Amino acid sequence: MKWYYLFLIGFQCLSSLVFAQFNKGSSLLPHHAQVQYAGNIGFVSAGIGYATKNEKLQADVYYGYLPKSIGGTTIHSITGKFTASLVDKNYKKADVSFLNLGFLVNYAFGAQYFLFSPENYPYNYYRFPTAAFVGLVVGGSYKKGPYRFYYEVVAADRDMISFVNNSSSIRFTEIWSFGAGVKMKLRKDKGKQKVLVGKNVPSVSGSPEEIAAYSCNW
Repeated sequence: MKWYYLFLIGFQCLSSLVFAQFNKGSSLLPHHAQVQYAGNIGFVSAGIGYATKNEKLQADVYYGYLPKSIGGTTIHSITGKFTASLVDKNYKKADVSFLNLGFLVNYAFGAQYFLFSPENYPYNYYRFPTAAFVGLVVGGSYKKGPYRFYYEVVAADRDMISFVNNSSSIRFTEIWSFGAGVKMKLRKDKGKQKVLVGKNVPSVSGSPEEIAAYSCNW
């Protein structure tokens, strides 16, 4: 498990470096970077994402990794995820989303996986592709400062169809996979200019050059 903690530390350092280098208001800069544990997209996964201004809609891309020691075979995958915050509340020091709903598309790399049945197998021998799946995402999140902690459960399309066709032998809870992660905001909000009014603003008299110089120092 040491490599897992090293991965988390490296992700934090990389995110800080990206923030320092590219935080110049560029529209190409991702809104956030994230790391996730489990959730049907890898034992551990990391990626970047974009969000609307109010962060109610978010689109993320992940690279997922499942080691052979856990899954029986090493799997590398890429995932695109879209989520919407349907029920949320803004508190004084934190934002809480009680219900997030969305979907994801996962693709696993490797010659042993396929999107369409191989030629040496009868047509429709495999009911579902082994290289990709679409999943339903349900979860919630808690945001404080630049960090958003989230959890979710994911049900793959093939598992949902199998449940509908075999509900007597498959329990509803068996089709869901739990995942949790954290997102770190990369873009810096443009601060509002403070307008100083009242008794705290001293009056200044003099030439325009002197007034300009004093204003910069202020």
